[in-house]
Amino acid sequence: METRISGGSRRGRKLRSYGGVGLRPTSEKVRSAIFSLIGPESV
Repeated sequence: METRISGGSRRGRKLRSYGGVGLRPTSEKVRSAIFSLIGPESV
């Protein structure tokens, strides 16, 4: 499974994860909303 980075200096890169770990990716829309709420100071 691959997840694309949606912002920052690494925007557009893909992160590869291994299946069977019990993790599910968060949709890009949800990630954008979360990081818009917490702001760049928190990251």
